[in-house]
Amino acid sequence: MVFCPKYRRQVLVNGADRRLKQIIAKVAEETDSVLLKTEVMPDHVQLLIDVDPQLGIHRVVKAMKGDLLGCLVVGKFTVLA
Repeated sequence: MVFCPKYRRQVLVNGADRRLKQIIAKVAEETDSVLLKTEVMPDHVQLLIDVDPQLGIHRVVKAMKGDLLGCLVVGKFTVLA
């Protein structure tokens, strides 16, 4: 799975990348998914994740993006706003 910030802005820098990996790992654990590989670049994120077919990848993505938005924009890294 690959996702990008709007207009592929290079916003995943200066500690935001480390926080992003923590949030992704937390959501994967909460949804009983297995995070096989994570690559965070300044303008996009690549994930290799094993998700239960009964749960559905769309639910995991929704949970990740919701947590990411809440923690990165509202929290310490307001550069994403």
